[in-house]
Amino acid sequence: MRRVLAAALLIAALPAGAQEGTWQPAWYAAPFPAIPVLLPNDRRTFENQNVRQFLTVEAEGDALRVRLTNELGTTPLHVGSVRIGRADADGGTIVRFAGARSVDIPAGAPLLSDAIAMRVRRFERLTVSVHYDRAATPAAHLLPVELSEGMGAPQSVRAPGIVSAIEVRRARPRRLVVAIGDSITEGTPDQASAHRSWPQQLSARLGVTVLNAGISGGRLLKDGAGPSLLARLDRDVLAQPGVTDLVLLIGINDIGNGEKTGAPVTADAIIAGYRQVIARAQGRGVRAIGATILPYRGAAYYNERGEAVRRAVNAWVRESGEFDAVIDFAATVADPADPGRLKATFDPGDHLHPNAEGYAAMAATAERVLR
Repeated sequence: MRRVLAAALLIAALPAGAQEGTWQPAWYAAPFPAIPVLLPNDRRTFENQNVRQFLTVEAEGDALRVRLTNELGTTPLHVGSVRIGRADADGGTIVRFAGARSVDIPAGAPLLSDAIAMRVRRFERLTVSVHYDRAATPAAHLLPVELSEGMGAPQSVRAPGIVSAIEVRRARPRRLVVAIGDSITEGTPDQASAHRSWPQQLSARLGVTVLNAGISGGRLLKDGAGPSLLARLDRDVLAQPGVTDLVLLIGINDIGNGEKTGAPVTADAIIAGYRQVIARAQGRGVRAIGATILPYRGAAYYNERGEAVRRAVNAWVRESGEFDAVIDFAATVADPADPGRLKATFDPGDHLHPNAEGYAAMAATAERVLR
């Protein structure tokens, strides 16, 4: 009880004018459109239910704000209430929006909460519970969440989590890196919860905030699992308050899915997309850091023509000098005896995504470039 009361004293709504200090994001999930159910434990529609997200903040602060997303929704989204708390404590507090508990988020828009006087530590685990008091089909990133109804036991499911960011208030801004890409950047749910994706490990090694803007299945040039990277670059990277660096690791799904569907992508097309990212980032004063595409021999959509495209793109990334800096992830995780394949100790079996040890090696390589 004493612990709960202490938490309650530290968590309180601040008046709307309490804006001193610098607000920066400390956790992020890229917005996602509403899509059909894909897996047995997927959920998409809620009514009189609570959806509880778990997240780890990458920076400390003396207050926070919760950002909800309906940016890719096509109709207004009604939310009955939102509550935030610490993962290791009971209770929590109601999150308010212009003083109100319930809110309608316009189609195509985000919504930022009132400030909450809650001091958080770097890498602290938080929970945010969203109550839908009427039928809702949110458009948001698919995440592992807890779903509950009334007094029933919570169920672990995959569902859209409309909390897209946590912002923290700091006395001074800190360096903010955004890693954008596909599933190799996003990581698997178990890696994210254990803080083992390469952006999370880089954050711990580098001592700065590294936001993860990866979308599993994402592509550079075309919509796939979510909008194309070119379509979401401004929202997911360039609009982040205080962003200083962008790390770009994307292209393997353009190559692999293009070959699989009979619409192959060329190295020139991917390079043209990279140039767009570079120009748009540098035009905002953001460093554009390119990363080489990882080897994928043995993956389900591998073929030799696609491998030739990957090698040509990587050669341009390394040699062109157009990025502000280059992280050679491909060389880090490749099998020395077969550079087109992941090193066996880094391959969990799908020949495409590194395991946690591979991500640790990637984070160490990125640290040397970003230090």
